Amino acid sequence: MMDSSKLGRLNGKVGLITGAASGIGLATAKMMLLQDATIIITDVQIEKGQKLARKLGENASFIPLDVRLEEHWKSVINQIEAS
Repeated sequence: MMDSSKLGRLNGKVGLITGAASGIGLATAKMMLLQDATIIITDVQIEKGQKLARKLGENASFIPLDVRLEEHWKSVINQIEAS
């Protein structure tokens, strides 16, 4: 069980999570939201990632990312900096 004194410790922070459409990435996204972070979830599974971001709420957004491609990383960083 999570220590409730830790809730909110990510307030004002932005988390970038790769592979967030499932598995460990999804679990990480949920934990970061519970701790009041704003999260950017990324994955190659675009439709699944978009649906997940909508489901997770206003503090979550989705950006497609194939971690193998440098140009994808540049695009993600540019989008985050622009927002």
